[in-house]
Amino acid sequence: MSSLARLATLFVAATGALAFPEWIPASKIPGAVRGPCPGLNTLANHGFLPRDGKNISLPVLLAACQEGLNVGADFCTVAGTLALTSKGGLAKGGLAFDLDDIDQHNYPIEHDVSFSRQDAYFGDWVGFNPSVYKTVQDTAEAGTYNIGTMAEVRRTRLQDSLKRNPELYYGVLPAVFAFQEVSITLSVMGDPVTGIAPTKFVDFWIQNEKFPYELGWTPPLVQTNLATLAIKITEIVALANDEVLEGVLITATTLKNILLQNATGLPSLPTSADS
Repeated sequence: MSSLARLATLFVAATGALAFPEWIPASKIPGAVRGPCPGLNTLANHGFLPRDGKNISLPVLLAACQEGLNVGADFCTVAGTLALTSKGGLAKGGLAFDLDDIDQHNYPIEHDVSFSRQDAYFGDWVGFNPSVYKTVQDTAEAGTYNIGTMAEVRRTRLQDSLKRNPELYYGVLPAVFAFQEVSITLSVMGDPVTGIAPTKFVDFWIQNEKFPYELGWTPPLVQTNLATLAIKITEIVALANDEVLEGVLITATTLKNILLQNATGLPSLPTSADS
């Protein structure tokens, strides 16, 4: 848990007052930009990242992920590398990126079958889509989302896209990103070990791109990283029966390697039979 989050938690416990970074949405900041990732958008809305969403370097990103969400440098380095090598990032010399640089379709942070954005084929693939997100809300169990509910989300979203999107691209890379996004949601809004998160935290965050401090949320004590995400992804894939990822071994190392591959140049992938 970050020092900022720890101090804020102690302050809240002692005084009952809220002591977290102010939330200022992009609409209140002239020239601000946001992208398709609710996590990064929210970090900017609270000032962990530059509030205008621009000129984000890798060190700035790593600090923001740690302070705001207790997400480890290993995973955020992967995400940052992808952002820095987007077209917009490369145009800045690969040293910084803007949040709207990562809306590049299928490269690969932005992908089809998102749980909160519609497929690019249908129009705006960057902004939150309530109809798509209802797929998540419909799975809630006793006020929580968990491994089973997110497996159902992944099945439902894929089935819908297969039925309605003639331009759907769903290979190993976007599939892993799709399972990663629900895994990290359970982790940062709940517990990276159990994979259980209160619906009130998740819904508030995704719908508002605002951390649910006022509902009692604080960053988890256990850090989310490539190792914890690999375990959760594996568990959700097993329940979702995803054919694209059948036989693909997900570990911290293979997760990193898969995420860093170009969407059109995947190498042969490791299976559970490989040493």
